[in-house]
Parts: sequence; C-alpha cells; structure tokens
Amino acid sequence: MKKYAIFTFCLLVGFSVIVKAATSNDLWQLTATNTKSYVGAPVANGGIGILPWSEPFSVRHVILNHVFDSNGARGISRVLRGINPFLLSMEIDGQKITKDNIDQWNQTIDMKEATHNTSFVGMEKVTVNYSICALRNMPYAGLIRVEVKALDNVQLKVINTMDVPTEYGTATTAFKTLRDGSARQIMFQTSASSAQGAQQVAASASFLYPNKTFTTQYNEEKKTAYFEKQLKKGETLTFALAGAICSTRDFS
Repeated sequence: MKKYAIFTFCLLVGFSVIVKAATSNDLWQLTATNTKSYVGAPVANGGIGILPWSEPFSVRHVILNHVFDSNGARGISRVLRGINPFLLSMEIDGQKITKDNIDQWNQTIDMKEATHNTSFVGMEKVTVNYSICALRNMPYAGLIRVEVKALDNVQLKVINTMDVPTEYGTATTAFKTLRDGSARQIMFQTSASSAQGAQQVAASASFLYPNKTFTTQYNEEKKTAYFEKQLKKGETLTFALAGAICSTRDFS
C-alpha cells in the first residue's frame, strides 16, 4: 500500500510538471537583451534558411537547401547562398535607424511558433517590433512582419533592397506592377547565375499592407523599393515584407 501511495504521488508530481511545462511559453523561448558574444539563430522550412542578425532588420544570409555549385573549376560542391530579398532599412525624419541609435533591444527565438522576434526603441521616436519566419506552406518563401508605433510625430521611410552574393554573375533587376481593379502591387525581382553557372537563381519581394495604408514606390537606379508615411504620435503602422527565392534545380 505504501509503495502504491509513493508511486501515485510521484505520478501526480510528474504529471503536474509536464502540464506546467506544456503551458509555459517561456520554455519555448530563448531571449537575448544584449549582443555580447552574439551568434545568430536561423529560421528554415526545408527549402530556404534565413539567418537574422543583431543589427536592426539585419538578415545576413539566405541558404538554399540542396542547391549546389562548386567553388571553382575543379572545386568541390557546396550549398549555395541565395539572393537575399529580405533586406529592410528604416529612416525616421530622414535619419537611418542603426544599432548606434536604438535602445531597449530585445531578441527572442520562439521555437513553438518558429519565429525570430526583435524589438527596440529607435531614436526615442518610435517603438519597433518585427518577426522573421520561413513559411512552412511555401517552401521558397519567407516573411518579415513589422509593427511601428510613433512616440512623437515622425516621417517614416522604409526601404527594401536585395543582396546578390559577390560570387554570383551580373544580376538583372526588374520592377513589375500588378493590378487588380484599383489595387496596385509592386513586385521587386532580381536574378543571376551562380559562380560556376550551375544554377540560375531568382528572388522576388513585395510589401504587404492593409488596403490604402501606403503606396509602394521604386527607384530603378538605386534598385530599391520603398514607401513613406507620416505617423502622428500614438499612431501604429503594421506591414510585412514577403520574399521568395528559387533556382533552376526546382524550376525551369
């Protein structure tokens, strides 16, 4: 009887610990509040891997799964870095947000939601929260979701550029306008050959936002897409940047 009671007690304690662990979001999250000894943690979906970093909106690399090119005429095969369509920068009243003019920086890897989340206060004028994820149902695509809250009246500018790795050949860039009735969507596209020509790689990106929140513009000379928005104190703006990368390994 005593053994049975001890077993029952241990079972109940173990069950309560499991229930507590299963309901605690903290156990799914790894959080950093400074960049000392920083090492980035990627998010991936089996098709692409995205490596965010500590600087505001920074994405260091996009890796293409099972896509290879050699590192020379007689070199060995290696996994190919993709064209990176996830490069965002933000300007507040004409000044770019950098690691030197932000505070309250916080970064969390949410292993349950598979998101890479960052927040900070920029120039004491805006609070910014953004998350990066590789989309599970779209294996060539990723998404950056951004929320900006104005702490004062500000002029906001958000810019999207693309990073073509130096080992690639000459890149071709195009901006396409998609229309559906009165709706207008700008698609930013870049393509290039890998170093040894084994693959052709293409990337596309576009801002997503609630209807009529802002209008995307582009600069063909600077190869950027951007939008500008006046925010009043207390106003919040939400938008997203969707990007996709694919290669001739999977598409003709």
